[in-house]
Amino acid sequence: MRRRTTLDAGRLQRGNAIDTSSEGRSHVRAWPVVIGMALYGLVMLLIVFWPVPVDSGMHARALVQWIIRTVPGMTYDRVEVASNVAMFVPFGAGFALLLRRRWTVVLFALLTSASIEIAQALLLPSRTPSALDVLANTTGACVGVAMVLVWQWSRERG
Repeated sequence: MRRRTTLDAGRLQRGNAIDTSSEGRSHVRAWPVVIGMALYGLVMLLIVFWPVPVDSGMHARALVQWIIRTVPGMTYDRVEVASNVAMFVPFGAGFALLLRRRWTVVLFALLTSASIEIAQALLLPSRTPSALDVLANTTGACVGVAMVLVWQWSRERG
């Protein structure tokens, strides 16, 4: 019989696909999360190492302008920060499902984001590195971790 690795409240175990066991704990297979994170990583690489800012295209500018016109009090800077937060929510959620120690996810997000900004500064002259981006990205990862914790807590409660 083949052993399957699953995630149960943040701990790697053997078990079934997504379901609720008689003990009320949620199970998630690790391999779909790993595949999802690999795909997410590829998209992230495209976004962060695109030679020009990803919002410089005509369609992206139109979307940003529409958001600014539609949402009261919204500015370009707020759209940019919100985008950076949103970009790292899957990072936090995915790694929170894969790693036992959730604080390591936050540290990993901080180091990843700082590395991205440093690489952009050194390799992409048309990109503008920013400490605010590092803060927003890390915040997004924290939101992702929190979402997983709430989801696991609610599954455990039944």
